[in-house]
Amino acid sequence: MVWLYNILAAILNVIVIVSFKILCNDEALNSAAAGAVRNLAGLVIILPAIVWHIIKKPQEVVRNIPYKANFWLGLLGGGVMVLWPIVFINIESHIAMTFAFALPFVANIFFVIFFKEKIPLYVWVAKLFSLAGIMVILRPQLEHWTVYHTLGIACVFLWAISALLTKVTAQAKSPLSVSLYYYVIFGTIGTMLFSIPALKTVNYSFWLLFLLIGVVNTAGNVFMFLSFRYGASYLVQMMEFLKFIFILFIDITVFGSEIQNATILGAIIVLLSILVMFFLQQKEATLFQK
Repeated sequence: MVWLYNILAAILNVIVIVSFKILCNDEALNSAAAGAVRNLAGLVIILPAIVWHIIKKPQEVVRNIPYKANFWLGLLGGGVMVLWPIVFINIESHIAMTFAFALPFVANIFFVIFFKEKIPLYVWVAKLFSLAGIMVILRPQLEHWTVYHTLGIACVFLWAISALLTKVTAQAKSPLSVSLYYYVIFGTIGTMLFSIPALKTVNYSFWLLFLLIGVVNTAGNVFMFLSFRYGASYLVQMMEFLKFIFILFIDITVFGSEIQNATILGAIIVLLSILVMFFLQQKEATLFQK
């Protein structure tokens, strides 16, 4: 089931970020405000559930809550949710996703250091091959490097720290729904703090579309939390690999991007690493059941 949660989370997240890119291209939304609008719409959608939970089961809302982790997740996650749409919208989508693609490698190093998580050797080998694929894709970009590429690297490290905090909140002894409430609330506050000036430029006549995106974003968050609660972190972070493949397809079919040979080669290397990791993980699970 963890694989299914990963795939669904990846698909829903791609729908959200592609929708925002289209809105920004149509000047209905400012890239600096996209993260705040995304989180705010998600909060509006989930607010009735939060109110119901407070009224019906108030003790669950305050018991076993890692407040410190939620606070820092809101601050760091909010910051990266402001930066990431700026990166994604101002450079080609698949190149932006290549930076996000490096997240699993960095995050897994953090998981080993801070959670003492045991990651199988074949996973490290597969991710090293994925990292090689990333380098192949990014090499032609060095000639046209911009501040947005640098912001992409910054996002990777902020995301890796956020992934640690997400694992703490998702695996707390509180109900999964309550962990999600705090994630959405603190994340919204964080993005709003960084995006106040940009919010003035948003075309709010698209409010219904924003709410629909909020529904998709909330559903994606639910599947992400399910993945973190019930799956190993190195499997959860593979959703970034899946996003890249989806985004590459959308860049070609929707945005009409010209894909370089280096991108195709790098994508093939990445895809092969995913397949190897998948089949070895399935083999390992089968042997464990025996």
